[in-house]
Amino acid sequence: MAIMIELSPERLECQEIETVLRRLRIPGTRVGQRYLAYAVQCAMLDPDLTLTKTGALYPMIADNFGVTRTGVERAMRTAVQASWERGGRATLDEIAGYHLDVRPTTFEFVDLVAAHLLRSVLP
Repeated sequence: MAIMIELSPERLECQEIETVLRRLRIPGTRVGQRYLAYAVQCAMLDPDLTLTKTGALYPMIADNFGVTRTGVERAMRTAVQASWERGGRATLDEIAGYHLDVRPTTFEFVDLVAAHLLRSVLP
């Protein structure tokens, strides 16, 4: 007997974001994964957030999690770097749709993942 679980669109979106981040070799044990997931979710709702750099996104994440802006920036940057160095490059190339020669900045990473989810995973 199968158990039916009803998921809200918001919960499904969070699961899809987490799945993509795990495919990019960013485990849930990294606090940066949580911050990246929240950043991607925010960028999906307002793509302009990735254009303003640290102006709005880092403080928004810091406020949501009750941490400092610099802690958010460092954790996200470390997670992106870990993805790049631990085998997430091929998946990131696939998500981007082209070969990346250099590691993307945190905001480029968030933008790539958000755009990917908006165009291919979510209805």
